[in-house]
Formats: sequence, C-alpha cells, structure tokens
Amino acid sequence: MQFKLPLEKISSFSLYQVLRYSGLLFISVMLTKVGLSTAQIGYYESFMLISGITSFFWLGGLMNTLVSFAANQRGETIKRYFFNAFLILLTLNILVNGVIIFANPLFQKYNLIISQQQVVLLLLFNLLNHTSYLVEHYYLITKNTRWLNRFSGITFIVTILLCGVILLMHSSLDYLLFAIVLSASFRFMWLIAILIRNNCFELVPSFLYQYVWQASLLSLSILLGSLADYLDEILVNLYFSKQWFAVFKYGAKEFPLLLLFSNALNTVFIQEIGENKELGLQKIKQLSARLMYWIYPLMIGLLFTSYYWFPKIFSASFDQSNKVFNIYLMLAISRMLFPQSVLSGLGKNQYLVYASIFELIVHVGLSLVFLQWLGIYGIAAAAVIAYLSDKIFLMLICRYRFQVKVSSYVPIKTYLFFNMLLIVSFVVWNYLR
Repeated sequence: MQFKLPLEKISSFSLYQVLRYSGLLFISVMLTKVGLSTAQIGYYESFMLISGITSFFWLGGLMNTLVSFAANQRGETIKRYFFNAFLILLTLNILVNGVIIFANPLFQKYNLIISQQQVVLLLLFNLLNHTSYLVEHYYLITKNTRWLNRFSGITFIVTILLCGVILLMHSSLDYLLFAIVLSASFRFMWLIAILIRNNCFELVPSFLYQYVWQASLLSLSILLGSLADYLDEILVNLYFSKQWFAVFKYGAKEFPLLLLFSNALNTVFIQEIGENKELGLQKIKQLSARLMYWIYPLMIGLLFTSYYWFPKIFSASFDQSNKVFNIYLMLAISRMLFPQSVLSGLGKNQYLVYASIFELIVHVGLSLVFLQWLGIYGIAAAAVIAYLSDKIFLMLICRYRFQVKVSSYVPIKTYLFFNMLLIVSFVVWNYLR
C-alpha cells in the first residue's frame, strides 16, 4: 500500500519545538552576558521553575489528547473542539494561578520570588503563555504546516528581539520578566485571532467529558513519569555530598534534540494512528527507521567526545558529570520506541498510567540497589533501564490487549543493529576511560 510519510508535518512541528527551546537557551545565555548577578539569574530560574512545575503535566496531557480527538475530524468539528479545549485550558490556568496566589507566602519564605510584582508577572505569563500552546497544535491538527512554520519563526523572532533589546537597555530581572510576558501576550493574541476567525463558540458537553477524562489519564501518566526524576535528586541528596549532587545535576540531562524530536514525533504519531491505525503503524515504522540513521550516529559521536567538550562548556569541576551524561545518552534506546503513541492514538490512555506506575516502581527500586554498587552512576543507569521497561510494558499491552504486533511499528532489524552499535560504543568508551 502506497502512502505519503508525514515528513512536512513532523519537520514543522519539530521546528517549532527546536525554536522554542532555542529561545529559552538564548535568554539563558543573554543573562550571563549583560551583567546580571547569579542571584538574579537564580530568581529567573525559580520563576520558570514555578511556571513549569505547576503546568507541564496537564498541558502535555491536554495537548496530546486534543490531537488524538481531532485526528478523524474536519472543518466545523475541529473548530468546536478547539474552542472547547480553549475553555478548559483557560479554566485550568486560572485555577493554577489561584494555587500560586495561595502558595505565595511559601515562595516568599523560601526566597523563590522576591517581589509582588514578580508574582503578578508570573500569573500573567502562565495565563497567556500556557493557553497559547493551543496555536501550534491547531495548525498541526488542521495540517496547516505553512502557518505553523510562520508562527514558529515569527514568535521566535519576537521573543529574542523583545528579551534581547530589553536586556541590553535594562540589565534588570523585572524588565526581562516583563519582556517574557509581552512575548506571551503576542502568542495569546494570535490564539484569539484564530478563535475570532473560526467564529465557532459552541459548547460540546459530550466532547468535554471525554476530553477531560482522557487528558486527566495522560496528565497523570506524565506526572508519574516525572516523579522519578525528582526522587533521583532526593536520593543523591540523601546518600551523597552536595558536591556529588552538583555533579549529578549537571550530567543528568537528556540530549535536548533527542528529547525535542521524540516528543514532537509522539504528538504527530498520535494523530496518524487516530486517523488510520494501519497506515499510522506503517508510518511510525518507516519514519522511525529513517530517524535512526542520524540519531544513533549523533549519540555515538557525543558519547566519544563529551569528555572533551563537557568540561569546556561548564568547568573542570564537572569532569565527572560527563559520565552521567553518557549514561543518559543511552535513553535513545527507549526514545526510538513509540507504543505510547499507538495507545494514545487509540484513546487508551489508562494503560499509560499503569505503565508509569510500573516504571516508577522499577526506577526507585533499581536506584536504591544500583547506588550501593555504582554510586550516582547507578542511579543514572536505573533511569535508563526504567524508561526502557516502561516502553516494553506498553509494547506488551499493544501486542496482547490490542493485537498490535511489535514488527508492525518497530523496524526491528534496524533498531537492534543500531542499539547493539550504541551499547558496544558505550562499553568501548567506558573501557577507554
């Protein structure tokens, strides 16, 4: 059967993810160049941490669920779904802002936010920025790659210009946060323009019920999957010195491009499965095979060169961090598997919750065992094994609950070849070190 691979769609959505990450990276670099103190930079990081930690899981759940629900829909139905999703996002952002207002005394107590003005800016940023995530997903579900590319490029330019110019004019944290809110306002106005153009403001109770339920399951899965990362940090703090904690933190970072591309692919694959299961499975298999030919050589190249550039980027004090980083490069083994996309595309998000619980148990259990033998490197190794166990669990669900064979969406020979190459490279690197 002939079909067209969704390369343009994936490229556009991946471009958006890369530009969004690049914008954040640009701001971080600018902060170190304009003379802000490390304390001010720390407050900026706290601002972004509070914003992210109170929203990342439900935002991911709502966005991917919307993609799944809209996969087989067209025209007015998509417009109705889009408006209803907007109402849900707006409501949740208001509720989260209420929690932040309630928790403000704690932020002040632990010196996370230093002024009421920053709290106001945080509330505005959450409301405007988080709701506007709907824009890129709207262009994805309507397959409007041209406007997705335009939105990605224009918002990236607006962000770096606003933040760059304001930082150069005023080396002040408050001015920077104001620029970030202005950038979020621009994206939010773009969202409002889409809603006005669609001219569809109809509530769909049947959609809202199913949407909230499925999104809640996916959000819970994302939240559980993230808990293990925080538990790793707690374990390192409990069993090792602050020096080793810093070494672990700087090394325990998944390579950004691998993370960004795998997340973008997951979202697109959910849509493909939702539209046509059989064709979607074939597309996952063929496209993931293509991606392996450049992802694995990149991971192997980073594996053998990180000892050189890692201390250069940070400092010689973090020489040991590159060993942790190299272990995290092995996450490519699990990132190139997409059973979660299959299940989300089929609307079976409850199985992702079961897998996340299983992964959390494996992660914590192996971390407690491995740290006794390998120290912080054992905790990193436990993370890699736990993530892979999550994917294997989901693959078994696909196979025995929904009769979806592994070979129907995984290029098994290509996958095994490149993973053997990666593992052998890791062993050789470890021996050489």
